Amino acid sequence: MLVKMRAIHLASLLALAGGIVVACSTYASDDEQARPDAGGAVDAAASNDEPDAPSASDDAGPDGSLALGALNPACPDPTAGTFPSRSKEVLATPPAGEVEFPFEIDTDSRSVFWAAQAITIAQLDENGSAVIDAYNGLARSRIRRVSKEPGAQAETLVIEQQRTTTIALDGDYVYWPVAISGSATAIRRVRRDCVAPCTPEPVADLDVAAVDHLQRLADGKLFFRRENKDGYLLDVTTTPPGVTKLTTTNPFLTATTAGSDLFIGASSEDTIGRASGPTFSAFTPGWAKLPAPSSGQEKGPVTLGADCTAVYAARWDDAVWRVESDGGTFSRWLDAGADLGQLVSTSIDAHHVYLAAWNAGGVYAIDKKTRSMLTLHKGNVWHVFADKDGVYWGEHERSVEAGKLYTLRR
Repeated sequence: MLVKMRAIHLASLLALAGGIVVACSTYASDDEQARPDAGGAVDAAASNDEPDAPSASDDAGPDGSLALGALNPACPDPTAGTFPSRSKEVLATPPAGEVEFPFEIDTDSRSVFWAAQAITIAQLDENGSAVIDAYNGLARSRIRRVSKEPGAQAETLVIEQQRTTTIALDGDYVYWPVAISGSATAIRRVRRDCVAPCTPEPVADLDVAAVDHLQRLADGKLFFRRENKDGYLLDVTTTPPGVTKLTTTNPFLTATTAGSDLFIGASSEDTIGRASGPTFSAFTPGWAKLPAPSSGQEKGPVTLGADCTAVYAARWDDAVWRVESDGGTFSRWLDAGADLGQLVSTSIDAHHVYLAAWNAGGVYAIDKKTRSMLTLHKGNVWHVFADKDGVYWGEHERSVEAGKLYTLRR
């Protein structure tokens, strides 16, 4: 069950956060992040088979490492095809005897990366605190990678990363946050082409707690969100890395990027802000506005998506809203209907807007031209990601289906 969202005020601070502070205390959290209810019967009868074919990349280097894939472009690839006659397939499954709860996904042209928290089948059957913690992202995590080639075997790059639920690809690396105390977070990375198991490299120690979202803005510049609210810029091109606070809100902040712009909203605020410029310091808090919702509904977005021509905002009023890239007032783009469930994630390519919904939700593709909607998956999905090769999501349901990573190839 979700806690009631509190009122949110979005404001521009644009002040230097005061540098990098190393935290040395042991991990202890004062706040537990609100997550969807992990309730529901445990289905022990579902299949959890490993893929039969081992990984065998033709692009392996002399040390066995994968050749680096190209990063995704800032705007969706207009040449990406559609998938009218294809069906979803399982791209990866957890190791034998385990289930995984998958969180955020990122890709390059060769591989899919994601953060997951794992428990054993025995712990799943016990239905105790280990299940609840891993389901809600409060346990130790692993960073996973699988080649996009059919039949590839997923690899675990690193393990034992406290409360990691988000990753971002930039340059030659995959980055992620790790909780190191109740008020401090470490940013770590490994090369995207490292030979598993990989040794994490420290990047920065931050005096902020519970970084729960990380994404690439531009070369060497990452956006991260603290405790589902404050937004920061992390510049990894400097030594030490620079940290700038961009926005502050109460929970629940959502952000997306396209081209050279960062768009930021919050579920109880009807305005969307835009940060732009080389350092994303030019911030316009009221760049676009959502019309008033029906009585009792949150007035802001729960998830945002952008494609360099428009920004899309999904609210829990069973609608998706759209505004052109020059801002203004959002118009109602799609009446999605209550069947979709609680929307939590958006991704966009040249042809479709993809939405993911947790609990009794799934993954949906909406055609940009016709606005017709296709259900790609029914289940409990916390993140969806699209690139020029396909669409990717993981099953989060508390059963032995948990941890299956799906793709719909183009």
